[in-house]
Amino acid sequence: MSDKEFWENIVSDNELTAAYRARNKDYVYQRQRADALLSLQNDGWEYVSTYKDERFIRVQKQKPLGERFENKVWLMLYGMGYSKMNRDDKFVISYSKANPDLTQQIDVFAVDDETAIIVECKTAEKASKKDFKTEIDAYKGNIGEIIKAVRKQYGKKLKTKFIWATHNIVLGEQDKTRLEDAGFEYFDEETVEYYIGLTKHLGVTARYQFLGRLFRGRNIDEMPSTVPAIKGKMGGHVYYSFSIEPERLLKIGYVLHRSDANRGMMPTYQRIIKKSRLKAIREFVDGGGYFPNSIIVSIDAPKRKGLQFDLKYSETDSDTQIGVLHLPKRYSSAYIIDGQHRLYGYSDSEYARTNTIPVVAFENLSKKEQIDLFMEINENQKAVPKNLRNTLDADRLWVSDDYSERRKALRLKIAQELGETLGSPLYDRVLIGENATTDTRCITMEAIDKGLREGNFFTDFDGTTASKVGLLDNADGDNEYARNLVVPFLMEFFGYVSKELKQEWDLGKEAQGILSINTGVYALLHVSSDIVQYVNDQGIANPRTLNAKALTEQCRPFLEVIVDFYRNISPELRNEIKRQYGDKGSTNHWRYLQKAIHDHFNDFNPSGLSNWWADNSKEYNGVSRAMLSEISYRVKSIAADTLLEIKGPQWRANGLPGKLVIKLSTKVAQANVANRSNGDLPIDTWDLVTMDECAAIAISGSNWTDGFKEVYTRPEFLGKRSKKDQSVKWINDMVKYQNKLDKPGASITRSEFEYISSIVQWLSPGFELGSSE
Repeated sequence: MSDKEFWENIVSDNELTAAYRARNKDYVYQRQRADALLSLQNDGWEYVSTYKDERFIRVQKQKPLGERFENKVWLMLYGMGYSKMNRDDKFVISYSKANPDLTQQIDVFAVDDETAIIVECKTAEKASKKDFKTEIDAYKGNIGEIIKAVRKQYGKKLKTKFIWATHNIVLGEQDKTRLEDAGFEYFDEETVEYYIGLTKHLGVTARYQFLGRLFRGRNIDEMPSTVPAIKGKMGGHVYYSFSIEPERLLKIGYVLHRSDANRGMMPTYQRIIKKSRLKAIREFVDGGGYFPNSIIVSIDAPKRKGLQFDLKYSETDSDTQIGVLHLPKRYSSAYIIDGQHRLYGYSDSEYARTNTIPVVAFENLSKKEQIDLFMEINENQKAVPKNLRNTLDADRLWVSDDYSERRKALRLKIAQELGETLGSPLYDRVLIGENATTDTRCITMEAIDKGLREGNFFTDFDGTTASKVGLLDNADGDNEYARNLVVPFLMEFFGYVSKELKQEWDLGKEAQGILSINTGVYALLHVSSDIVQYVNDQGIANPRTLNAKALTEQCRPFLEVIVDFYRNISPELRNEIKRQYGDKGSTNHWRYLQKAIHDHFNDFNPSGLSNWWADNSKEYNGVSRAMLSEISYRVKSIAADTLLEIKGPQWRANGLPGKLVIKLSTKVAQANVANRSNGDLPIDTWDLVTMDECAAIAISGSNWTDGFKEVYTRPEFLGKRSKKDQSVKWINDMVKYQNKLDKPGASITRSEFEYISSIVQWLSPGFELGSSE
């Protein structure tokens, strides 16, 4: 086969558009006879519609997963503006001069005037681990000759990059190393989705960001590199101020959003570009608008030499210098710290080459310095969202001098790893950076941080001194040591729960889901620490000496109890847990898991569980409800008697505050309308008075001193000076407890029960407490 025949599969212009239309469909369609429908359905075809000639039908079949993924990658590159691409999967390149028939099949090929991209795609129907040693080694042996063939066809200066793209495959570390050694860039499905999304936002300009990743540090040919600049010092850093055409900065600039696709790269602090905002900025720019405030960047310069700056003029009594700055002619050499929307507002704009924008450029800022600068710039503008701030702190505090801050970074980094690792039970369920919330991606890093912080896995530090060594930690502030113990264990722990309770786990926050939400994950994290503590304290095993599987096996009897708890949970308790949020919801969810384990293993009794159960068992609800009913009756009776005594027979007219009279009149009128339609007797105004309104009556005008002080002041406070509204606070407390009992899952605590008991014994000394429910 000749070279010409190989390259005939590469299409452009109209043929490229036709290839796009074919690849942009996930289904293939056929016209078939209607009487063959059953046979077609058995072969995987689906009915779509019937033609006018009813003897024929239109059917469709989804393309195989491998083909759909190849098309997705192809469409990603097409969206970036590549002008020449392979038509279909029949494209091959010869890797042998001696025998041209020895060829390498190419899944995706894209080329422009400067770069060629070659992609090998691998897929699996379900997330699974695979070993590609044989395939990688075989491909590696052909790469040199493939590059020669591509450059022979498209030019010797062409930059070529190979990508190994996977879908639903957990790639091992050895394979990642093999790919790196072979010169491949590794893209998983998240990376592909990231660049597809970026292309939707930025159009063909997204290619610069894509190439910045692939060719980081390599030169961009034919790009002017000098700009007139002012050199100065700010905050102990040298900076350069200059103006530059947006197109040039777009080529060397790089914006790394904190999302799944770039979690291993730096910096990781940018807000994701908002499409609506970008569109508005483009319209503003195209309408002649401009931005006088500067784009802030950090330029990656040679560590020893720094940026080249040709001095032209210098003030004798100032650090300010004027000259010519030589910018790097390299992809991904200028990190956009602030101003990404302003910069990308020029993408695809006619002004990208003719306008100039102001820039303040620092030199070689560290990751922490970049993040701190970003935070300082944005702190007084648009608030940095909490999830993004947590993501930043995982990077910013990792090597802090304060070991307690290091542990915060560790906990947040674990939250990221649980949410970002393909194969993790929490994969794509944790809100990281500014990823959008969904029914299943609804767990905050803060909830995971809290669950880990309040458990016993990690060492507590005061500065650099360990005050309590953690179960899976040491005393020297080594984040990696603890991370390597905790993450694999949590993967196994959550893996068991998610597998045994798959239906419940898959609910997320929808319907009555209570497991894979913030309170559920917090509860599991905290109780996992309690279980490991029990295993350690009982001498069953030393957690630090066991691998993740062995430690999880020691926890298995307790995990089985947890699984049974969720399988057998009552609708009432499910509703209670679902409706409780925040710290209270998290704590109660966790304590219910502890109680379930305690009921099976009596010696499992973590600190605070007994007191919590006493306050949350609902043991006192029934008798408290009866006492509160009696208290309400007595408060109203005492109020009526006291008003009669101090106001006389007309007490209803003279003893109530004016606002209360108006309020009660409306309520009475509404109630009596309903009563007339039901044939009931009219309601008296006093019938609708509530306990808290009795308190208001008592302190209105001179009522308090005329008689209510003696009857509404608790005996232990008689003779003591206090404000009248404080003296009737007990009434409002009783109202609060009444309202509490009306809420699902509410439980009167032991101290509340004792308080209510003291009131009823004072107001109704002969009241029989009876028994609780």
